Amino acid sequence: MKILFCVEFYFPSIGGAQEVVRQIAERMAAKGHDVTVATSKISSRTSLRHQGVKIVEFDVSGNLVRGLRGDVGGYQSFLSKQDFDVVFFYAAQQWTFDASWEVLKRIPGKKVLVPCGYSGLYDPAYKDYFHEIGGVLAKMDAVVYHARDYRDLKFANSLGLANSVVIPNGADIEEFERSKDFDLRLRLGAKESAFVILTGVAPIHRTV
Repeated sequence: MKILFCVEFYFPSIGGAQEVVRQIAERMAAKGHDVTVATSKISSRTSLRHQGVKIVEFDVSGNLVRGLRGDVGGYQSFLSKQDFDVVFFYAAQQWTFDASWEVLKRIPGKKVLVPCGYSGLYDPAYKDYFHEIGGVLAKMDAVVYHARDYRDLKFANSLGLANSVVIPNGADIEEFERSKDFDLRLRLGAKESAFVILTGVAPIHRTV
């Protein structure tokens, strides 16, 4: 299959959405699928291909509430003229999804959205956004939610939408297949009884 993932930021950018999409995209590519990611242009990216995944950059930012800026037309043209079997939008309220609203009917293939919770659902600034989004969601072939009891799925249910799918977030199996580091306490100079906390900055420990 030819698969397009649309996400605001992607590798080498670091973040939750970036990592989720990277994990899925790379695994789909490893299985032999033709995988492309449409994302924001960033200066730290040195290659438009990573682990078998093609990356297409667009100089676009914002969303429909804050305003869309940059080459929105170029992105919309790209969506309309490519022949992907599946177009997968990761997260609402960001430009790769919001800029697609005007051209959804012209996008070939199946369209899938993962809303990621609708952080602006109760924000007055997003009142019109969520008034209009119901019609957009109805045009999706599937809308994937990560929990059965959260506001994004409850919102969909309140609209009577029938294209909802619940798929809980997973975990990278490689994280569990790595060998245990039995020498960590020794390298830290920590006693066996020490309570050790690992952070993104540096490991610290305290004795209890």
